[in-house]
Amino acid sequence: MFLNINIMIFLTRFLIFLANLYILFYVYQLDVNDCKCSDNFKRDYIFYYSIIYIFATISLIIFHQYFIKNYQIANTIKLLLGLGLLLNIYYLYTFSNELETNKCKCSKGFGRDLMKVFSMFYIILLIITFVFVCSIYITNTNKPISKNTNLEYGNIEFVRKIN
Repeated sequence: MFLNINIMIFLTRFLIFLANLYILFYVYQLDVNDCKCSDNFKRDYIFYYSIIYIFATISLIIFHQYFIKNYQIANTIKLLLGLGLLLNIYYLYTFSNELETNKCKCSKGFGRDLMKVFSMFYIILLIITFVFVCSIYITNTNKPISKNTNLEYGNIEFVRKIN
């Protein structure tokens, strides 16, 4: 049985949301438990980025109609989250590696492993996306850009004109 693409996208976003929520609580616990070997700016960045990501995601869901009408604002939020995500991926990976390398006993647990797996997931996803975009660019270099686009909801979809 095939899942609808919208359901798959929703499930993926929901799992990413849950992962960010778990990472937020894990990093918060490191701070509350006064884990000295984890105390650095990467932990703080991961904490604050997770808070901003969770708040923005909830806002985009709750105020969906507002963001449909003002898609420039939604796109700006998504762009800023995406740029922050690049740094967050790097910090998640390096921070979890530092905790392992330094044999930080107070950081042991599922949260540390989740940070590493989550960052690897994103790194692989970024590489696949980059290769996909490059392949589309390479295969479409001689084709003219379609002037028939649909800008509803801020998405550009190419429409084939039927004669």
